[in-house]
This record gives sequence, C-alpha cells and structure tokens, in this order.
Amino acid sequence: MRPMTLSASRRALKLNLKISASKPEPSLPLIIIRDVLKVNSDAQIVESLKRQNGHTTEGLDWERSRRESATADVRETPECHPVLEVSPALYTRLIKPATYVGLQRRPVWDQSPLVQCSRCLGFGHSKKWCREQNDKCAHCGGDHTGPTCPDRKAAQPQSA
Repeated sequence: MRPMTLSASRRALKLNLKISASKPEPSLPLIIIRDVLKVNSDAQIVESLKRQNGHTTEGLDWERSRRESATADVRETPECHPVLEVSPALYTRLIKPATYVGLQRRPVWDQSPLVQCSRCLGFGHSKKWCREQNDKCAHCGGDHTGPTCPDRKAAQPQSA
C-alpha cells in the first residue's frame, strides 16, 4: 500500500473510505560489492555469496535477509558493483572481511544513504522533519545561514 498525501486522506475521509495507519518499517542496510565481473548474473552473485562465504555467514537465513536493490554499473569495463539490501546481522558479518564472489575476493563497503539536515546540520533527518526553529550556520555554527555569515570571508570554518 502506498502512502497517502494529506489532501488524499481528507478526500478519503469525506467519502467514508477506510484508512489504516501503520508504523513504517526500518530500512535494511545496503552493501556494495566492488568490482565483480559482469559475466555473473544477480542470481549467480547471490548464490556464490551463499556458497563461498559460509564460514562468515554461518547460521543466518539468506532467503529472508537478502534482496538485490540495484547495480552500480561502471561503463565499458568488465566489472560492476552489485548493491544488496541485507539484514543487520548479515551486514555486520559481511562488511568487515572481503567476500568471495566467483573466482574473486572482493571488498564489501557500506552503501547506506546518509541524510543531513540543512537547518540544524544534524544527521538522520531532512529540513522538512527538523525540530529546530533556527537555522544553524555551516561555517561558524551561529544562529544564521551560511550565506549571511559575518565571518564567512574573515575566518576559517569551525566545526559545529
């Protein structure tokens, strides 16, 4: 079920349609496996991960925990960078050591998106969901925006 906008939910209430609300599920962490040969299909990559990395992922349920999300493709090279959505337990076991895919030992990196608020400069939310009332300067940390900062040209940036 896709999320409804405020105007769509008001129309549904006027028409006496049933609306249900639920808590959003947390997104699973993403990993990227660097420089995997393109001759491997997505199914072959996942099967190879299961079979060749059993010592690392022993006791984890692969069927429930992994899902292909996308492939970051490198142009005109024989490699690609598959991006997988995995369970947190599988993420912690795969992110530290390199993994075996086919005949290669490949590094695994974190690919989870990083969101930074432009109002308070905090992480994990955007300006739309920020609870702060005043903007914070990215240059000096004061209660003003970066373009209006009096110290912008005079002083070095400070960590906020």
